[in-house]
Amino acid sequence: MNISIVGKILMGVVLLAGSTALAAPSNKPNILIVLTDDQGYGDLSCHGNPFVKTPCLDRLHDQAIRFTDFHVAGICTPSRAQLMTGVDNLRNRACQWGFGMEFMRRDIPTIAEMFGAAGYRTGQFGKWHLGDMFPHRPSDRGFQESVRYGGASVMQSTDYWDNDGFDDHYWHNDVITQYHGYYNDIFFNEAMRFMKEAKGAGKPFLTYLATPAVHDPCFVADKYRAPYKKMTFKGKPLPPEIQSFYGMIANLDENMGRLEQFLDKEGLRDNTIVIFMSDNGGFMGVPFYDAGMSGGKGSLLEGGHRQSCFIRWPEGGLRAPGDVAGITEIQDLAPTLLDLCGVAKPPVAQFDGMSLAPLLRGQPQDLSERMTAVQWGWGGKGYGTVLWKRWRLTGGQEGWQLHDLTSDPYQKSDVRAQHPEVAAKMLAYYEDWWRGVEPAMEHREYPHIGDDRANPVTLCCFDWIEHQQIDRRFGGPAMVYRSLYAHGANQKAHGATYNLTIQTYVRNGMAVHGKWKVRAVQPGAYKIALRRWPEEVDVAMIAALPLQKLTDTYPESGFDRSPWYGSPQAGVALPIASAKARFAGQEQTVKVGEDDRAVELTFTVAQAGEVELETWFYDAKGREICSAYYVVVGRK
Repeated sequence: MNISIVGKILMGVVLLAGSTALAAPSNKPNILIVLTDDQGYGDLSCHGNPFVKTPCLDRLHDQAIRFTDFHVAGICTPSRAQLMTGVDNLRNRACQWGFGMEFMRRDIPTIAEMFGAAGYRTGQFGKWHLGDMFPHRPSDRGFQESVRYGGASVMQSTDYWDNDGFDDHYWHNDVITQYHGYYNDIFFNEAMRFMKEAKGAGKPFLTYLATPAVHDPCFVADKYRAPYKKMTFKGKPLPPEIQSFYGMIANLDENMGRLEQFLDKEGLRDNTIVIFMSDNGGFMGVPFYDAGMSGGKGSLLEGGHRQSCFIRWPEGGLRAPGDVAGITEIQDLAPTLLDLCGVAKPPVAQFDGMSLAPLLRGQPQDLSERMTAVQWGWGGKGYGTVLWKRWRLTGGQEGWQLHDLTSDPYQKSDVRAQHPEVAAKMLAYYEDWWRGVEPAMEHREYPHIGDDRANPVTLCCFDWIEHQQIDRRFGGPAMVYRSLYAHGANQKAHGATYNLTIQTYVRNGMAVHGKWKVRAVQPGAYKIALRRWPEEVDVAMIAALPLQKLTDTYPESGFDRSPWYGSPQAGVALPIASAKARFAGQEQTVKVGEDDRAVELTFTVAQAGEVELETWFYDAKGREICSAYYVVVGRK
């Protein structure tokens, strides 16, 4: 396995600091974190959803301590980074869902590094979305075993080509391996295998099971969506995409039942801390049931960041199951788990979250005056929301607005003028919070090249740090990623117009120019292979691809599948005649032959450090077509 530098430091830190840690249980508890994707607070029948049925999750809900005012970031990567580090995403820098901004700072330890240093087996299964290139993969950040797909979902440009949720190829410990079956089932199976092996080895485990459910595209076997074909909303059948969305939740719930049976059978249930939650506000299901909140994924309103959080540990001496009020947040979980498990916090770890262990143990812990801020992404100062008691001070293009959730749960009325003292107190908190995170805003992490532990490295257009549209001549038209939460000014903020983060747009040959930035860890000669298609697609750079074949083809016709990444789609041919790269201040151009899968160039890096890489594909008349969507960089 690869152990990060931080992880190696932590190994020594934990040994030295062991005498100052909380008294550890004689039998260390296991940890199982189940993080679902885009499953809103209202996408559970125990939270009042009139459509979807979740009996297994409802049972866990009844057995668990439930934080009822629990908050995450508004989109996936920032929430996951906060879970891994206990640090606000703007500070840990994994603050956006792509575009080279999904990498956590390497000087901030992860829970996998901390628990691994304390003797835990650590495993990650399913969605990672915190970097698919060295040194940002799960194996680089403390996970001893990992089975994952690329990017935010299958079918994104950094994922293995043509994955569609069935019989897919995933990275198992950074080696591509094909698995047979349905992807949600596979990741549950692999997590259970890992836990059984850890038990057999006599080791406590930290298992991070981040499900693909229920991020679109919502591919699922028809038997799971069948009950929802019969349901109606406002007198009309549920739309096909919602039938599939609820069907995917039904499969998730079934797998949660299988997981519970596994824990019982293996004797792991009582001494395993189980945490269940999701990563952001609701998405596809929000128009059908909103759980009494405005906003969804990507929104600063309550529905964008309030989430479920169920915690169960039968043998842990916790308070009785039930609802617990008070503002809590996802970055609280890292310090909480350390406390519950008696693992020392290493001096290098500085949490923005707070330990909730006293609250969980039924001890006095007053959260009634707690104030916190939620913000992520590109938005600058003022593009966040402050939470305090029943109040929400929400910023954005229109300036600050104050909402009282007690009288106005849908946040329709700005009452800042009526409560200036409340708004002033919350704004003062935000100003102080911003001063704390602002110094970190200049920090950026990049993929590393030239390291013997990962040589070569494949770069993908998913991580272009800059991109702009070219005059369209060859590929398809500029396409806009259809999103329920990205619209108007927010659409531009998400880079949607030139979005090359999904395979559909690579197939389309979108005329976009982009560049990467990487960190060369040592000087020397580097070989760079420019590609239009990824390595697993064994066709010429200029070639077209046939119509994509999908396993789940429901419905066969009459449905606009563009919310599911515009699939299926053929790959357009591009008349690439030459290619150019600019790297480390040098430029080279090379001809492209009709049968070339890639073209290779060699550059010299004079010294270690950050280097920009920019590429061009041209036609025979010297007109730019697009940049290389994939580049393989290796030190010779």
